[in-house]
Amino acid sequence: MIANSYQFIDLREIFYYNFRDEFSSAFSLDWFGNLRGFGIFFGLAIFSFDGVSVILPIENRMQYPHDMLGTSGVLSKSMAIVTILYSSFGGLGFLKYGYNINGTITNSLPIGEFTGQLILGSYALAIFFTYALRIYVPVGIIRANILETRWSGNTLLTMDFLTLTTLNLFIFGLAAAFPDLEVFVSLLGAIKMNTLIFMAPALIDTASNWKDLGKYNWKAIKNGTIFLFGMIGMIMGIVGCVLNI
Repeated sequence: MIANSYQFIDLREIFYYNFRDEFSSAFSLDWFGNLRGFGIFFGLAIFSFDGVSVILPIENRMQYPHDMLGTSGVLSKSMAIVTILYSSFGGLGFLKYGYNINGTITNSLPIGEFTGQLILGSYALAIFFTYALRIYVPVGIIRANILETRWSGNTLLTMDFLTLTTLNLFIFGLAAAFPDLEVFVSLLGAIKMNTLIFMAPALIDTASNWKDLGKYNWKAIKNGTIFLFGMIGMIMGIVGCVLNI
């Protein structure tokens, strides 16, 4: 809740900066980019919807899990809001800064102004307050399948602490090692999110319904199309990011 409050204030301030001065002329900007740029965009766009890894754990812990899905469910409403915000940020940020825009909108703000520093600090705090939620799933998998099968008692607590410390240092090291973070994030999105969002669900759904794929095997055709879409997006994203790196 604290992180959401910070981000709500930051969103307001960023929109203020976008509308404060005149936009660049939309007709002076290219409406379409090259394939390399599209690959990077696709990876970033997919990575933006990173909550897929916590959807199932949250649904499993909900008092009324059926409220998560459906056209009026929690997931649909939250994704609709997120999509509108991301699209607005992308479009307005590009119209505002044009080709001079940096990898993230926060780096394009006037850092010399107090409000710009305040936004950066607020986002840092928002990340700090949500970081534990981000690594909740992988840490739970590591603890249950590796640590608890080998140690117990105080030794388990010690190894758990060492594992968390090592994992955090590795993540921070990656963030510090890549100055052009947007390209690295796009690469992660192309590999990780395409697998989690498109390819793996398509395979799992097909395997789960193998004995009943529907009339004319429409479920297999649907899942095959989704899998192919994810595979093409992954290849394009990897190629575009590697060429840029």
